[in-house]
Amino acid sequence: MSEHLAILDALATGDANAAREAMEHHIDQVRATIIARLTGSHRRL
Repeated sequence: MSEHLAILDALATGDANAAREAMEHHIDQVRATIIARLTGSHRRL
């Protein structure tokens, strides 16, 4: 959720660079999570 808020905050302030960086970070995290789940390498908390 905090990743989404970072994207929205950057957009709201008109900071395109921060929005891009926040979105790239979010996509990287989602990608890593999906790969971990598909390969069975994720840990259950």
